[in-house]
Amino acid sequence: MSLDSYIDELVAQKKVFLSSLKETSSFNDFLLNLPWDITGTRIDFSKTNFKYKKLNYSELSDQEVYQCLLQLKIGTFSHIIILIDSDEACIVTDIEYGLLHLDELLAGSPGVSFICGATLNDKKLKSDYESLLMYDDGRYLVAVF
Repeated sequence: MSLDSYIDELVAQKKVFLSSLKETSSFNDFLLNLPWDITGTRIDFSKTNFKYKKLNYSELSDQEVYQCLLQLKIGTFSHIIILIDSDEACIVTDIEYGLLHLDELLAGSPGVSFICGATLNDKKLKSDYESLLMYDDGRYLVAVF
């Protein structure tokens, strides 16, 4: 099953929904204004003002990752926004489902993806890009705290 059909299935099950393209553009603009590493594929967190923590994602269970991330800035939000491609809508889901199913939600999207926290009130999404989480190909997570 392709990532697109898997996400479509999750949308139909109301486990996730898709953001507006305006949200994708805003998140992408935020990211483009951060310092990137020499390869241009990852944020260079050492050159930002963020305090951050790097987790070896591949050595932790989903539950361990979830519990750790709840202690960081992203853990203070009810929802997460997942940016996979700057030309497509972001995936939005509640924080528990999203953080416990990162591998599934990002399957088929190799490389780096970016996630941030958000709140959802009266069907209005309010994002906080500075609650940034970088998912690095299923090996590492870099999270702002």
